[in-house]
Amino acid sequence: LVPFPSLLSMIENNQIHAALGTKNEQAKTSLYYRELCSAPVACVCSPEHPLAQYKTLTRRQLTGNFIACSPRQISDSIFTVQNSILVNMAPEMRFLTESVESAVTLAKAGVGYTLYPDIPPARDAGLRYIPVTDLPEISFGVYCQNNHDHPVLKRFLTLILQYIRDCC
Repeated sequence: LVPFPSLLSMIENNQIHAALGTKNEQAKTSLYYRELCSAPVACVCSPEHPLAQYKTLTRRQLTGNFIACSPRQISDSIFTVQNSILVNMAPEMRFLTESVESAVTLAKAGVGYTLYPDIPPARDAGLRYIPVTDLPEISFGVYCQNNHDHPVLKRFLTLILQYIRDCC
């Protein structure tokens, strides 16, 4: 529930050792980033949503109420994708939330759909994840200090990489 930029600051200040997240190309950071996978952006919606019938989608097929997250809570790479859809929508079809958890809850309730990287181990079983084929994939990985020589952190990095490769 901590905003993504705050997580990065916590690593820089040695408050936590690592954080999972998407690569943020625009932000300058001194942290080490290890990509775990490249995730397609998916339309996340309830099984009853009209878009749920498709196996894949394109931007042009995205219709209905759109749920976007505050840029204070998500990485720039995700917000850039969400914003590219948001700006072309009528105001009455836009729903803005303060967190990914709120966006997922609204999608699950059938209020609309959101766009988010599809990382299979992080999926919510009550939702559909439909790849949007003409949106760029987003790098998902782990951030930590450059001197990631702590034995537990090294082991964590090895295990998380193996886990993601086995799942995806």
